[in-house]
Amino acid sequence: MKIDLTKQQYELLVKLIEYGMWVVDSENPDSPNEDYRELEQTVLGSAEEFQFFDIIRNEEHNLLEPAPAVQNDIFQVLDSYEDMVFWDKFVYYMARKDIESENLVHNYNEQQYMERLMELEDYYHEHFERFGIGKVKIED
Repeated sequence: MKIDLTKQQYELLVKLIEYGMWVVDSENPDSPNEDYRELEQTVLGSAEEFQFFDIIRNEEHNLLEPAPAVQNDIFQVLDSYEDMVFWDKFVYYMARKDIESENLVHNYNEQQYMERLMELEDYYHEHFERFGIGKVKIED
């Protein structure tokens, strides 16, 4: 199969692949993820065909990779995503901790549990947007 891409579409494809590689590699850093790496290297190896000159060879690992400027763009998106995931998970676990304490008293059914969970998540999102983590206190 042949897919026709513009230079801009190719650059977007490279970025999408690198986002995916970040996830795949972070899931199991000890696994080489050869199928993914082979596809990544095939796509990156086509850079000249698209007149995309922001792919370099990492001599240490003998792999093609995006040049630092492109990697910077990729890491900005990944940093933003990881920040969003952190806050969503943190808020979810805080809300779940609270509702599990409440559930001992109220015996929520599934719908009530979900409604209360969403209320608490909204509360924590608003709280952390307003105060950050400055008021977080860990007690033993």
